[in-house]
Amino acid sequence: MANNSIENEYVTKRSKIRIILLVFYFLILLFLYFYLIDLNFNPTIVILLLSFLLLFGIGLFLKQTKGSLYSRMFPEKKPKSSINKQQKMIREKDEKRYQQRIPKYINLNSQYHNPLIQKCQGCGNILPNFVKKCPFCNKQIT
Repeated sequence: MANNSIENEYVTKRSKIRIILLVFYFLILLFLYFYLIDLNFNPTIVILLLSFLLLFGIGLFLKQTKGSLYSRMFPEKKPKSSINKQQKMIREKDEKRYQQRIPKYINLNSQYHNPLIQKCQGCGNILPNFVKKCPFCNKQIT
């Protein structure tokens, strides 16, 4: 019983503070409106700007802190973090498997008169035929 009364007092005190802050926010917006009108701003732009600020401020005051919408809709489901850990482990194993399949040597001997690709003599990177200088090691391609 004592816990509930303390919690209720906290909730009422918190709601009173939020109402006071909201009123103060509205007063600031009202002051900003008159200030911008006195500076001869376009009234349409002023109203659009203040409506954006109003909706932004109300959104901050109405923000729920009880968890995500998904967790409130499906409370019996497992959290996604345990599933993500399993998926991450599987991905790491797959990445290791794919990294081992990268070929070490590529044969560039072709039957065409002008090959489409060539190999840099300095660093061994595969480059297109039109490149005159290797972008990785800056060696001239012959």
